Amino acid sequence: MTVSGALVTPPFGLSHLDVLGTSQSRIGAGGDATMIVSNGALAEFAGDLVIANGSASVSTVTVETAGLLNARLRVADDS
Repeated sequence: MTVSGALVTPPFGLSHLDVLGTSQSRIGAGGDATMIVSNGALAEFAGDLVIANGSASVSTVTVETAGLLNARLRVADDS
């Protein structure tokens, strides 16, 4: 999954993934997954975020900084 992008011209919009609900979100539950947040984007989870759930899962989350706009990952009250 990739959350990427920001406009450098007005209205200066940013890509935003907003996961609502207070239960768990799982990346790589029972398999492998990759999540990349880049180019000023924001990925925000209202509940817990579980990465690589299970002993056989190989999963990664990458939050990249590019130029002036930092990418962000917020999880519940851990921001």
